[in-house]
Amino acid sequence: MRALLFLPDFAKANKNDLSVVIRSSGIQLVECDTEEEVFTRMNEPGISLRRSLLITDETHSNLVEKFSQIYPNCLIILTIRSAIGLLPANLRECLPVQCFVASNN
Repeated sequence: MRALLFLPDFAKANKNDLSVVIRSSGIQLVECDTEEEVFTRMNEPGISLRRSLLITDETHSNLVEKFSQIYPNCLIILTIRSAIGLLPANLRECLPVQCFVASNN
């Protein structure tokens, strides 16, 4: 399995902690710096779409909506960083969103 990590606003220490957990699970981690890179990485030859997932946060809702439409079989994990921990309304119906992780960091 392969995870695309798009969390450009996360603190480096938090991103490193998350990377350690993901890699220790045997998942190949690909850090992406831009939304364009997310889609470029998904279109690389030999990539299994059913074995890929996207990890991002709720502030990138446009990316999540577009990604879920183009890759409906890929999982999406969202970190919720808002103080009240609510998912934005436009993301509540995105079918590939499988997991929500609340965080105050």
